[in-house]
Amino acid sequence: MEIQPAGPLEGQLSLPGDKSLAHRHLIRAALVSGRTVIRNLPAAGDVESTARVLKALGVIVEGDAAITTVDSPGCAGWREPGDSLNCGNSGTTARLMLGLLAGAGFETVLDGDESLRRRPMERVAEPLKAMGARIETTGGGLPARIRPAELNGIDYELPVASAQVKSALLLAGLRAGGRTRVLEPQPSRDHTERLLGLNPELLPPAPGREYPVRVWSTGREDMPLKCWGGVSLPGDPSSAAFLVAAALLLKGSKIQLDNLLLNPYRKGYLDWLEDQGAGILQHEIAGDAACGPYYCSMESCDQGDLCPIGEPVGNVLVFHGPELGGGSIEERQVPGLIDEIPALAAVAMGGVGTFRVNGAAELRLKESDRIAGTCRMLRAFGGTVREFDDGFELEAPAGIRAGRFDAEGDHRLAMAAWVLALAADGPSELEGHESVQVSFPEFPRVLRQLLTRE
Repeated sequence: MEIQPAGPLEGQLSLPGDKSLAHRHLIRAALVSGRTVIRNLPAAGDVESTARVLKALGVIVEGDAAITTVDSPGCAGWREPGDSLNCGNSGTTARLMLGLLAGAGFETVLDGDESLRRRPMERVAEPLKAMGARIETTGGGLPARIRPAELNGIDYELPVASAQVKSALLLAGLRAGGRTRVLEPQPSRDHTERLLGLNPELLPPAPGREYPVRVWSTGREDMPLKCWGGVSLPGDPSSAAFLVAAALLLKGSKIQLDNLLLNPYRKGYLDWLEDQGAGILQHEIAGDAACGPYYCSMESCDQGDLCPIGEPVGNVLVFHGPELGGGSIEERQVPGLIDEIPALAAVAMGGVGTFRVNGAAELRLKESDRIAGTCRMLRAFGGTVREFDDGFELEAPAGIRAGRFDAEGDHRLAMAAWVLALAADGPSELEGHESVQVSFPEFPRVLRQLLTRE
């Protein structure tokens, strides 16, 4: 696909719902008996994978992005699927389902596409097996067979901050005897904990550890048994990152993103850009983080009632401003912005000086080796890059030149390269652009809307 350089982005809009919340709210709705309404569910392929797996377990998921209804018999009524459960390209679906189904009481097989089969699953399976789960991975990945097992709670310290591993263990803990305690040496996104109404214990800092350790725990008594009306999902900040990057790169741009999720562990890229002097203003809307649905103060919900989302939500104004001067991302910052590093690298191409990322080895285990892919992308548009095992260093060019780049199926690299092409000095060629369907299928339409001020 050829992409021409473009003028400024202008406009105000709300984005499709956050994908991390979407996965978890579909699961939460499937755990209870009854009907749940979810508004603004994103049409992303990853979210559709979670819905497809739940349908195979006997949960009815119907509707569209505006209003989705989930009718479930409750987890005790889930049926044994007749075939393997297809997780598509979604690592979130696969890892959360490993935890959710480890104590389900029937046999299942989780599988996915070729890309997902290459992604590591043993780091989830290993602690689950310590709980008593009977899981057989294939070379550490998918397909993974889950056999019936009785689970017992364990204490497990995460070797690397991972919201997906943490969530899988907490979901498994809902079916386990005793308490399952997950020790988190570094903060990571906390959507599952908010959804289940969990509060952490805090262990104080110790020698060699800068932060307190947060300890999250679940047990059978935490199983959410009551039904609730539902929620409306705020916009996805990870999708917004690429619109933010484009607005910061294209002179004269000014956009406002309304009703955006501003979870502190999801807006790290916005905070980092603000610290660097970028044209960003965040305004949190008071009251939206009042409570989570499980601990809603309402005695009962009528069908269609919406509970507070239990997450910070707000509006973000982005405008092209002063030229940025490089900067660095350190290991302690990575969990809060790891998915947005390709977008931040694109912004750095329009600045001056050196942009450096350290402590991001986890990027090599995404849909692609995202460190290598980001370095390829930056070079394709004129950047000078040094690649490390856990990151890279970019010397920003004097100007972004037209390039040719193949995203090789990685949706975040495709969107980051698309943004660079809009800011380049001539027409660019982008292959693999169709991969945006995985997370943000509306991306081309939203860009057109902001570029033409429709």
